Amino acid sequence: MDTFQTPELKDRAAKFLKTDKAALQAIAQAAIDVELFTLPLYMVSMYSIQGMHQITSKGNDFYRGRLWPGASPARDPVSSPNAAAFNHFFSVFIDEMLHLQLASNIAKALGAMPSYTSKGLVDDNCGWVCYGPDKTVLPHILDFKDCVEGYNDIRVKLDALTLDQNRLFLAIEQNEKSAEDIIDPLKKVGKYFPKAPFAPEYVALLRTNDPGEEPLDGGLLAAQVGKGGWAYTSFGWYRQWRNGHEGAYRVLANLAAWGKSEKR
Repeated sequence: MDTFQTPELKDRAAKFLKTDKAALQAIAQAAIDVELFTLPLYMVSMYSIQGMHQITSKGNDFYRGRLWPGASPARDPVSSPNAAAFNHFFSVFIDEMLHLQLASNIAKALGAMPSYTSKGLVDDNCGWVCYGPDKTVLPHILDFKDCVEGYNDIRVKLDALTLDQNRLFLAIEQNEKSAEDIIDPLKKVGKYFPKAPFAPEYVALLRTNDPGEEPLDGGLLAAQVGKGGWAYTSFGWYRQWRNGHEGAYRVLANLAAWGKSEKR
């Protein structure tokens, strides 16, 4: 694996082992929460799709030829739009179950016992608390209230397969780049900056905060790596570059020139 060929990972001081292990375990549990969170959403909408299904059992022909209310995976999904929709949702549901198993296996490999009753998902009686007509949060990912128009009215609720529910699913399945684009750059973007303690090699180059909120240092981080440097940013610089913002281009020029000057 390329990871094991990365010098900065090999050179990581052993004194950070416990901290790094705890951080990895927390990330693995967060992944479990995310995958578990999606299952009821897809199941409820999937089973709202109208259709019929057969009931069969080995050695029993009593129900042969009979159809019963309720859709099920279809061998020939092109037979109807509903069958095709059900098959699509069923395939996503199976994928999410696989992701949940993979995340659980990773947690176990890291020495953490997977939990399926996280407080962010269920209450003390194991009742779901993450869905509802007033809920807007995808656990560990984002709050739709912090998104641009067209996304900031999405609600996280269990519902039939409606147009609004489809908007929720499309937002959930976005890739990382598209998901970053829907966060309003002028509203609450600070909460999506890294908050974990940074390794001592990293230096916070900027400090930002929204009015009334604590300052955040994770907007632009830099570290010396070998003969060069590594920079991480949570800002959407491309918006400023696209609009010809001089300050954004100065930052880009300084980052590109980093390592060519002794003054950093």
